[in-house]
Amino acid sequence: MLAIIFAFVTFFTWGTGDIFATIVSRKIGAYNAAFYGYFFGFVIATAFIPFALKDTYTFSLPMILLTIFLAIIQFIAFYAYNVGIKIGNASLVGTISGAFTSIVVVLSVIFLGERLLFQQVIAIVIIFIGLFFASINISELKNKKSLINKGTVYAFIAMIGWAIYFTFIKIPVKEAGFFWPTYYTDIVGSVGFVLLGAKKIKMPNIALQSGYPAALVTAILLSVGSFSFNFAIGQGLSSVVASITGAYPALFALLAYFIFKDPITHQQKFGMVVTLIGIVLLASFSG
Repeated sequence: MLAIIFAFVTFFTWGTGDIFATIVSRKIGAYNAAFYGYFFGFVIATAFIPFALKDTYTFSLPMILLTIFLAIIQFIAFYAYNVGIKIGNASLVGTISGAFTSIVVVLSVIFLGERLLFQQVIAIVIIFIGLFFASINISELKNKKSLINKGTVYAFIAMIGWAIYFTFIKIPVKEAGFFWPTYYTDIVGSVGFVLLGAKKIKMPNIALQSGYPAALVTAILLSVGSFSFNFAIGQGLSSVVASITGAYPALFALLAYFIFKDPITHQQKFGMVVTLIGIVLLASFSG
């Protein structure tokens, strides 16, 4: 049951975190928003180190190296996603990259030996169907230029990278707990953005309207979500946790409707309802 509770924590924090991330991107640019999301998350997590020191004794060198390797893959996926939504169809890129949860389910069953009940499989399929309708404008699929472009390629890179990271991060989490794997991921992401474009990074401004306070809120929400995800997969099935947490784009779309006045089609509303039904069913079948 703990896994389900913390999966929902990730679902809500990632969904709301992306709202603040959107605000930040519009104020300071996508690159700075992404960097400070990682960097502020690293700074916040550093304060938790005294409470996680005992886990350093169980974090072996092979697991540290595996974590760093997975963190690099996660960073590449995150960077590809940001490039994809910039040069391609944003809703299509978001839907393709967000489909990583379906691959996590498959990889978890194949490589981690997880077994799902039939009713859990049905609930997961319902979530994916709902998320598809909630995230994408089907009419846009008729446009070949929306389907076949560099943005779509970057979306697939993000999907594969995130699938690998969120599947196999369970291995170091099971050995060293939820904190250190997430902390190493924040370090790798921060360093990665500095190496790719240190000149693009602007010094933070504490003014409320500058966007940087919102970046701090984003980092807090996304960090809580990441820690909750790792804690959840340490307690339960990655395939179940990923299916619940991976539905957060539907929550983001709903919140964006109220906050940014982004239009929602009847198709998207249908998708949100279906996604919610699938999540509730999966939670009840997995409790």
